[in-house]
Amino acid sequence: MHIARQKDNVAVVGLDGALSSGDRESLDSLEQLCMNLINGGARCILLSMKGLRTAPSVFLATLASLQSRVRALGGEIAVVHPSNHVRKLFRVTAMDKVVALFSDEQSAGDVVKRRLEEMERTLQDDLASPRRLTRIEAASKLARIGDERGFSLLSELLSDDDAVMRLQTTLSLAGIGGPRVVEPLIRALSDGDYRVRMYAAEALGKSADPRAVEPLKAAVRFECNRNVIFKANQALEKLLVEAQPFATA
Repeated sequence: MHIARQKDNVAVVGLDGALSSGDRESLDSLEQLCMNLINGGARCILLSMKGLRTAPSVFLATLASLQSRVRALGGEIAVVHPSNHVRKLFRVTAMDKVVALFSDEQSAGDVVKRRLEEMERTLQDDLASPRRLTRIEAASKLARIGDERGFSLLSELLSDDDAVMRLQTTLSLAGIGGPRVVEPLIRALSDGDYRVRMYAAEALGKSADPRAVEPLKAAVRFECNRNVIFKANQALEKLLVEAQPFATA
């Protein structure tokens, strides 16, 4: 398995025979490679099955799961150069409804790019929606691919008058993870709703980010709600344990 080439936001990945046998290690490597490409800026991943005659069920299951994860990050996977047998397998298992098949890379790239452009237009509409939950979902999708528009809107929604919206925003930030969400989550520790503070504390504990230590200490010291204190203590203990250097013999 190798990256045949990558241009702009399109990557072509050549698959090898180990995947045809359903080798678990190769499937795990494929998943990791695709996620690295998406996190690195690729939006379209074309999996070339040139020379491979079949596709085991475990490969199809992995591919379906991978497509779901990639789409959540604003990308798309397609298969190119499938054999007639692979086409039949996809049709019989309805996998062709999940991952599109194309005879060549040019047609695949063109179709997938148009699909991604449609997704972008939909996101733009959702960002301007009067429904705040729709805006949160759109902002979360953008934030997952590192788009600043997503982080900006989520940060804005943390100051919403509606506590339910602030809670949903906090949960979205927690689900996104990464260093970019730490500062907004620290801000959420001072929210007027205890549920927002509680989930913010829990998410900060999972962040492994040292910036969260002092705010969590302050939460433990000054917080009145016992549920928040419990979560803040848990988070603080987790961060402090992870900050300890490995013991040497």
